[in-house]
Amino acid sequence: MIKNFQNIPVELPELAILKRMGYNRHLTGISGEQVDKINHYIGEAYGMCKPVGRYDRFDIVNRDGSRVVLEGEYEINSVSVAKLLLGSNECVMLAARADQSVIEMIEKYVAQKNGVAALIYDAVASEVVDACLSWMIQRIGMDISRFGLRTTSMRYSAGYGDFPLENQKLFYDVLKMEEMGVTLSENYIFSPEKTVTALCGIRDFSAV
Repeated sequence: MIKNFQNIPVELPELAILKRMGYNRHLTGISGEQVDKINHYIGEAYGMCKPVGRYDRFDIVNRDGSRVVLEGEYEINSVSVAKLLLGSNECVMLAARADQSVIEMIEKYVAQKNGVAALIYDAVASEVVDACLSWMIQRIGMDISRFGLRTTSMRYSAGYGDFPLENQKLFYDVLKMEEMGVTLSENYIFSPEKTVTALCGIRDFSAV
């Protein structure tokens, strides 16, 4: 059964945002006025993200070294995913997105040639939705720990390694992401742009 989260309460991932922007406190020299402006845009963008997410759990019914089959006959062909899920009895599929208004503000600042604001908004939205996946996995881990289960320490997303971007279609269909206000293009690109997906495994505490 799909589980939904509204307005996920992730903390502002400030260090990750600054790193994404290429800021290094030891090498990057900026004035106090610039710091104030950056902080203003970061806070503004963070308040507009209003992230939502959802996930579902699936039994793993078959597997080999390069393929995993989930209940419902969903098949994943990926050595990397098969390795991640080795020792897991279930697979969790997750999705999170930021509000479309953030994308509209990025486009607005680009049109105004305010590259700094656009860059900051983009970095904030990217890091917030990524943090949402971590938050959801942590929440799932807390919920299942009383049953002697845990999530895998890593997660995997479509578009990395041998898990091609076309697998976004699997996430989209399985998680009914249209109910989140998300669309998927013929090239497997999500809209709103700041939408992310991932999967992880569930195993018992004795699993290696």
